[in-house]
Amino acid sequence: MDYFSEYRRKLKTPEEAVQLIKSGDWVDYGMNHNMPELIDEALSRRVGELKDVKVRG
Repeated sequence: MDYFSEYRRKLKTPEEAVQLIKSGDWVDYGMNHNMPELIDEALSRRVGELKDVKVRG
């Protein structure tokens, strides 16, 4: 599999990405995270589902 195929296979929307987060998880934004506000917005829509999620970045 070439690089671009692998990239497309792993690419997620913010809504898909935050579904991977579980209660008690850390969300740690690295140096190259370009659009954290989109992840933050999607994560905030799960406020009633999650507990003790810590965000650092």
